[in-house]
Amino acid sequence: MKAAAAGAIGEWPAYWLRNYTAYAGELDKLTAVVSAADENLTTEQ
Repeated sequence: MKAAAAGAIGEWPAYWLRNYTAYAGELDKLTAVVSAADENLTTEQ
């Protein structure tokens, strides 16, 4: 996968998200990973 090769991956620890505070914190981390990703990563060239 192009994303994995580019290091554009993040963790999703869904198995331990037991409350809204923990869930919101992980969504913030995921948002940062998505925002930092190269928008052209999947574009065929």
